[in-house]
Amino acid sequence: NALKDHQLTSDENHLIFSENQTDQVKNIADYYLGLNNRPDGIFAINDAFAIEMVYHLRREKIRIPEDIAIVGFNNELVSEFVDPPLTSVDSPANQLGEEAARLLLRHINDGELKPTVKVLKSKLVIRKSSLKKGI
Repeated sequence: NALKDHQLTSDENHLIFSENQTDQVKNIADYYLGLNNRPDGIFAINDAFAIEMVYHLRREKIRIPEDIAIVGFNNELVSEFVDPPLTSVDSPANQLGEEAARLLLRHINDGELKPTVKVLKSKLVIRKSSLKKGI
């Protein structure tokens, strides 16, 4: 929706679905580097993937963020201390756990599981890994 809202298109070749295993990151980096139309940014499933992606791309002389910007998810403490510092989505993990526990207790006490939608606010913590000059 964000792409549509800004009249942008996406390239389906840029979307990769993977297991949450860091041993796949090098293969994904190699895949992106082999594309004729490389992405200008990568949003990783978590900060560990993003940091490893930075490592593999830099080994191939890709400049972060000038050539490819990187964004992670979780806002792990290490994200602030890597080079370049990693932009990351700060997800309210404690609040998520509390809400999950409330739902579980309600399920145990009521004997039935009622579908529930709860939206928790996240925030984007912008650091150098996504700051491209001129944008």
